Amino acid sequence: MLIDAGNNPDGKYISKYLRNKLGIKKIDYLVATHAHEDHIGGIDIILEDFDIGTFYMPSKYSDNKTYKDVIDWAKKKNEEVISPKVGTKFNLGQAVCEVMTQNNESDELNENSIVIELTFGEQIFLFTADMEVVNEESRKWNDIDVLKVAHHGSTYTSTKDFLKQVKPEIAVISCGIDNEYYYPHEAVLKRLKDVGCKQIYDTSKDGTVIIKCDGKKCDVEAHKELDFDGNK
Repeated sequence: MLIDAGNNPDGKYISKYLRNKLGIKKIDYLVATHAHEDHIGGIDIILEDFDIGTFYMPSKYSDNKTYKDVIDWAKKKNEEVISPKVGTKFNLGQAVCEVMTQNNESDELNENSIVIELTFGEQIFLFTADMEVVNEESRKWNDIDVLKVAHHGSTYTSTKDFLKQVKPEIAVISCGIDNEYYYPHEAVLKRLKDVGCKQIYDTSKDGTVIIKCDGKKCDVEAHKELDFDGNK
């Protein structure tokens, strides 16, 4: 499964890593969480370079060029674009994935985010895309182990009530070096620490974060030399 593919210039680097380093030829589940360029910019390259099993993306239309490029490539590859319903489950080997929240009705694209919980053995991962407070408040959440922190560590999400429910042991924040929004925000880092998160990784400082999991425990590696940023 591949969830998002960065900005437009990042796609070629992600594709090269998947093909040459990991030897991947087919992506069973491709998830474009929502129609912002920093999440789906590289999805058209992924569609071009790989065989795709199932392609998930919100049905909310966007008039930005990046979204249209993705739709055009899906049509070229005869790939059906599926908007999964909350509660949709699918398997990845021994792992089970479930769509936890997703709002096609909102005009706010972040609220369209497809949020996926992945359970592998005793370990639970939560991939939150750019979900907002309204998504957090839409349901009760499970106690998890690994959290991909929402919206690059923005203070306007990852609320205290939400974090008290999920209580992650490991948190990964994806954000650019010297980004103009000053992500991650200190308030979010404090809230994570307050709920007992023991390991917090920030890609702008730690580089690419790789988590290896055997179903019982997770080992985290940070690689500053492994860089997919096509804007440099």
